[in-house]
Amino acid sequence: MFKKIMVTTLILIMVLSALPLHAESTIPQNTKTAILSIPGMTCPVCPITIKKALESLSGINKVSMNFETKMATVVFNPNQVQNSDLTNATKNAGYLSSIESEH
Repeated sequence: MFKKIMVTTLILIMVLSALPLHAESTIPQNTKTAILSIPGMTCPVCPITIKKALESLSGINKVSMNFETKMATVVFNPNQVQNSDLTNATKNAGYLSSIESEH
């Protein structure tokens, strides 16, 4: 009985690990990507706080944080969000930021 449960569990883990966590195709085509430099991101909790602040804006499609480089990548709808909205969101969360690049 124990072997049966273990085999079933292992199969379930293998099947679930093969499934995608999210679909990248859900990001609309009319988007811009901005890379923000956030030098004040100094602890492991900082990226969580900043990501939540950015995601709270309407028109944000995706936010990726990189603690090591102190950068955030934000995909957004330019009809709803401007670069100043991004930097203001981080500022309001307690972190100054600047736009490093945009495309």
